[in-house]
Amino acid sequence: LGDMVGGQGEQPGLSNMAKSLLPQGAVLKKEDGSLTFAGQLNDSLYQSSMIVNNATQKIQNAKKLENQAKMVGLKDQVKGAQLMKYANDMDAEARRELKSAQGDMEKQQGKMNDYLAGEYMGLLEANSREEWNGVLNDWKNNSGIPLPKDFPTDFSPESKAKLKSMIGALPASIQNKIKDEIDKRETKELDKRLKESQIRKNLAKEREGDSIEGDF
Repeated sequence: LGDMVGGQGEQPGLSNMAKSLLPQGAVLKKEDGSLTFAGQLNDSLYQSSMIVNNATQKIQNAKKLENQAKMVGLKDQVKGAQLMKYANDMDAEARRELKSAQGDMEKQQGKMNDYLAGEYMGLLEANSREEWNGVLNDWKNNSGIPLPKDFPTDFSPESKAKLKSMIGALPASIQNKIKDEIDKRETKELDKRLKESQIRKNLAKEREGDSIEGDF
C-alpha cells in the first residue's frame, strides 16, 4: 500500500513533528505512486525541518564568528568590525529562515486539522449510504491516514452517534475546527431560512394588496 511512516531516519525536528501529525502506519504513497495527503504533508515537513537544521547551524556558526571577530578586533578594529558585521548578517539571515520554516510547520499542522475536520464533517453530514461511503473511501484511499481504532464504517444513526462521541476525544485544535465549521453552516442555514421567510412574507403582502384592490 505504499511507503509508510516510521524508521526512515528523519532529522530530529521532523521526527517530533511527524509524531504529532502523522500516526504510526500512515501511508505516504498510493498504489499508483502518487503522494497521499499524508505523503504531501511529510514532504513539506521534511523540507521545513532541513531549513530549521541548516538555520540552527548557521546561528551557531555566526556565534563562533562573532567571538572570532572580538578577538580580531583587539588587534585590528577595522577587520574586527567587518567580521562582526558579517557574523551579524549571517545570524539575522538564519533567524529569518528559522522563523519562516517554523511558520511553515505550523501551517502544515493547520492543514492536517482542516483535512481531518473536513472528513469528520463529511461523515456527520452524510444523508445517504452513498455519501457516507464516498467520504469514507476518500479517507481510506487518498488521505494515507489510518482510521482510528473501532471507527464506525457502516452508515447508520448508531454510527453517527459513535462518531460524535469519538470527536470528543480528538485534540482540541481539531474539535475547534469542527465546531467552527458547524457554526458557520448553521449560521448560513439560518440566514437562508430568514431570507426565505422574508420572501414568503413579501409575497403574502403582495397577494393581500392585490386582493384589497380587487374589492374596489
